[in-house]
Amino acid sequence: MPRRNFTLFFILALGAAAAGTFFVFSSYARSSVKTRRDASRANLQALAGALSAYATGGAYPQDPAPALAIVLPEQRINPSWPEGPGYVYVSGVSKNDPPETLLLYENVPPQKARMGRLVSLLNGEPRQLEEPAFQERLRAQEELWRASGRRWNPQLLPIP
Repeated sequence: MPRRNFTLFFILALGAAAAGTFFVFSSYARSSVKTRRDASRANLQALAGALSAYATGGAYPQDPAPALAIVLPEQRINPSWPEGPGYVYVSGVSKNDPPETLLLYENVPPQKARMGRLVSLLNGEPRQLEEPAFQERLRAQEELWRASGRRWNPQLLPIP
């Protein structure tokens, strides 16, 4: 009889330890995702600020490289995917465009697109968009650019 109680106690203790470990690691994973999102949001704000400061005559530059010279190199790297170009710049934006116009967005690997992506709007506001909403907004902006005779040329920001 005592052997059976020990086995039951051991199984319960093992289950409690596994559940505790699961909750600790999932909490850590959630906090690290939030930390990376906050860093990416700050990067987008810095990049948008640099591009806005460099905008002349109401138009953003076609080539973002000179404007990004004032941004720290690590701010061009997405903390979630540091091995590739972190952000995409939509050239041809004008300060007269609607505030909801996309200026920058995260370069997200296809297998991670379901998580959504952060975008920087013309008004400088970083926003989280689900992938279908992002694709629709990007498609609408491309159609607007082509209809108005602007060159549609989203560019990956180079890694420093």
